[in-house]
Amino acid sequence: MLTMSSHVAQDVVPWLSVADIRLARLVCKEWAGELATAVHSVRLPAGVWQTCIQAQQRQLDYLQGTYQSCRHVNLAADSQQAVDEQTLLLAVTALKQLRSLNCITVTNLGPYISCWTVTVQGLGLLSSRLRSLCLSDVKLPGPQGLDALEQLTNIKQLVISSSYRNKLQQQHVAAIASMQQLQQLSLSFRVVNGTLLEPLALDCLAQLSNLRELEVMYTGMSELSTGVCFAAEELLSGCTALSSLVLSRVPVFSFRGLRKLLQLQQLSVTQLACFTDDQVRCVM
Repeated sequence: MLTMSSHVAQDVVPWLSVADIRLARLVCKEWAGELATAVHSVRLPAGVWQTCIQAQQRQLDYLQGTYQSCRHVNLAADSQQAVDEQTLLLAVTALKQLRSLNCITVTNLGPYISCWTVTVQGLGLLSSRLRSLCLSDVKLPGPQGLDALEQLTNIKQLVISSSYRNKLQQQHVAAIASMQQLQQLSLSFRVVNGTLLEPLALDCLAQLSNLRELEVMYTGMSELSTGVCFAAEELLSGCTALSSLVLSRVPVFSFRGLRKLLQLQQLSVTQLACFTDDQVRCVM
């Protein structure tokens, strides 16, 4: 008899599509039972939620009928394809039947505003239950592309990671800063719409007064890192609930605001320029 421990299932299953899991359950009764109860994360390929395929409804029916304990769904996108509104609606309708679902990951979403708008509006149907949204390895849209995030009013954790050359813009940052309910934010980007003389300022993130964990990482060319910064004299002084702050290769004008962050327990700052005497005094 083939055996599968629960921790092995949890490690392997997130890499499998619903169709792959269905085939794995045919191996034996033990696998069928283990995968039905141990699966907390599944991946939906683009053909199941983004562009309609003939087998879409069958896979969705199987998903909602078998994996009621699923808490996380990864929507794997094709960045070269538009998001079909009707196809996404069918997928979201099926996801609503998963009673434990509270986390969505969208990977490789294309840069078209229509893709972002349709996707976020579709996920809005899950807004009452959705607590975590991860936009991983995505291509950032135009300036208004993140505005639709405002309707996801119950999101507590937001992760946006882009390794492409689509620019992070001021309106993107403003849209994120408007999500006052956020408690955890991770923002990773490669290119910004800013220069040494007119850098893109991230100071509006200080409006997130409920934020407990903040991670901001610039991953682009070192020579262009001065195109983004925290320019305010008091760094993130409005984030009074902040307990963890990680800044990587993002220039910071002053650390004086850290003195007001009484809940801060973890601080990690990596910057290309040498720390000034004033910065060192503020963190001592």
